[in-house]
Amino acid sequence: VNIGADKTLDILRNTSIDEEETAMFKKKYGLSEIVQNLDQGEDVLNGTTCESLTHEMYLGGVQVQNEIREAGGLKLMMNVLRREDTSTNTRVKTLWALKNAVVENENNTKVLRELGLVEELMRLKHMEPAIELLIDLAKGEANMCRAIIKNGIDELMKMAEETGNELVLDLLTILGPYKWILCEKCGERNNTGGRCVRCGAKLRFKVCSGSDDGNSLS
Repeated sequence: VNIGADKTLDILRNTSIDEEETAMFKKKYGLSEIVQNLDQGEDVLNGTTCESLTHEMYLGGVQVQNEIREAGGLKLMMNVLRREDTSTNTRVKTLWALKNAVVENENNTKVLRELGLVEELMRLKHMEPAIELLIDLAKGEANMCRAIIKNGIDELMKMAEETGNELVLDLLTILGPYKWILCEKCGERNNTGGRCVRCGAKLRFKVCSGSDDGNSLS
């Protein structure tokens, strides 16, 4: 605990100050060691570490994004997000770190999709940063749009109807071209994922061409 506290204080002292001091901090610890702080299980340390990683990615761009991925940081941030004992404050900081991790980075986006980021964001859809991240993901990759539809388009529509949340409405607008899912087996157009409402076949998601409505899913 003492070691974790010392590291936390170092992170607080050496981030969001200036690039020279941040460079000194990186030289002292290295990004991989900063990332490993996320594996210590301390909520405060997790939060300050995510803040530090967000700052590093803001300054270092794609190179730092890739270094964090290679050091296992994306998986560890997902672990923090999934922990039941993660505080709301730390969860928000983790979402911001993940948001910075996917900016113009297809590899990080793909890895996070495979790690179940969309499912986790749908679980946290009541939090504004989660919706903002879903919007970023939907803008960047068609597979993400399909994953969002599969994991809760009905819930998003209900949320938009009940709350009028502008961010949710923006997300639904982006998902518009993928609003129905074509069953590959019987041709039924489904409004939700899972299984076909007509034949019960499991729905698999892929872009289809040549339909009268443009892109569809099957």
